Parts: sequence; structure tokens; C-alpha cells
Amino acid sequence: TLTIDSVVFSDNQSTSSGGAVFFNRGFTSIRNSTFTNNQADFGGAILGSQFVPNVGNGEIVNSTIAGNKATSFGGGMYTNVSHIQVLSSTIAGNVADSDDAGGGSGGGTYNGGADAAAFTVANTIYAGNKVGTISPVNNQCGGAHTSSGYNLRSTSEVECTGFTGTGDVVNVTPLIGSLGDNGGPTPTIPLLNDSPAIDAGNTASGPARRREASGQAASSAGDHRHGRARVRAVV
Repeated sequence: TLTIDSVVFSDNQSTSSGGAVFFNRGFTSIRNSTFTNNQADFGGAILGSQFVPNVGNGEIVNSTIAGNKATSFGGGMYTNVSHIQVLSSTIAGNVADSDDAGGGSGGGTYNGGADAAAFTVANTIYAGNKVGTISPVNNQCGGAHTSSGYNLRSTSEVECTGFTGTGDVVNVTPLIGSLGDNGGPTPTIPLLNDSPAIDAGNTASGPARRREASGQAASSAGDHRHGRARVRAVV
């Protein structure tokens, strides 16, 4: 098992797969971390295994994936045969088909395989993810996903299935801010006043979203005690 905790992954680039993290063996746990401005062909920030027999599985917990790009599929994350579980995280402002070649989808996340269980999501916000840059189209995700409940997805793409769990909300304005300094050690995305995501998580599905002393939720992704590193990790 590889555990990545409290790390900022930014400005990394791959000419193939996984701009910041690519895992194809064992189990990778990513917690309390931020991915921003990373770029690849598939999986702008994170990519799980694409082919057997090298199959690695992973989890993303209390993390922010924002402003990443893939020239093909999965602006934020991509998997094919790996199982990835996303809990209490924010996936926002990522772009697939960033070169406008017309060959990509899944602005936030993309599951290239037929197994919906390969991509499990709970307590997570999808917002502002797009396909294309010249004439961007709202596209939060692509492929089959499995919801464990209490997700917020700002638009409802027909090619992204599975967000029908208890507490899931689709086609709603998330009312989130921009990635920036919100009082913590690293950039986060705040929930704005009256955001439908405030106190909308469920601890049975994953870590609860935390509220700061100001009464404003610092982020849908939890505590965000991140470090300051620029890393490309290949597992």
C-alpha cells in the first residue's frame, strides 16, 4: 500500500497517462491532498490501471481535484480496470478534450470500463467540469459510476450513469467559490453561503464535511491540512 497524505500536486505534466499520479499495482490511498493544473492525455491529475494484468486500486479521500486537463478522457481522473473510490472530495473546473480534437469526454472523471463498481463515489461535489476549451460544454463525468450516496453533481450528462444513490442531487447550482487561500495552509474551494452542499454529507458514506469556526464550510473535501510539494508519483 502506498499512502499519500497532505500533499499538493501542481503543474505536473505527462505526455501519456496520469499527469500527477499513475498507479498500476497494489493499493494507493490519497488523502487530504490537492491536485491542480496538472495535464496528461488520459487522466489529467490521476489515472488508474488501463490494462491487465497490472491492476492497481485506489482511494481519494478528503481531497480537491481542480483545474486539471486531459487532451483525451478524464480531465480530473480516469480509470479502466482499476477500482477507484472517491470520498468526501471536490472535483471542479477540470477539462477533457482540452486540445479540442473532438476525441475526449469526462471533464471531471471518466470510467473507460464497463464495470460501474470500478468508480465509486460518495459525499463528493462535481461542478464546473467541461469538455473542450474553445466552445466548452458542461460535462461532469463520463462512463458508469456507482454512487454510495450524498453526491452533488451540477449537470446531468446522459453518458455518465450511476448518480441515483440516497442523498444524491443532480442539476443544482453548487454555490462554491474559487480555489484559493481560505485560511488553511494550502488552496481550497470554499462552499458559499446557502450552498446545498453545506451539511449535506453522511458519515456512513464517508468522512463528513467540516465547518470552520466562521460557520462557512471551508470545503466539501474536509480538513485540507496539505503540504507544499510538487510531485509526480508513479506507482
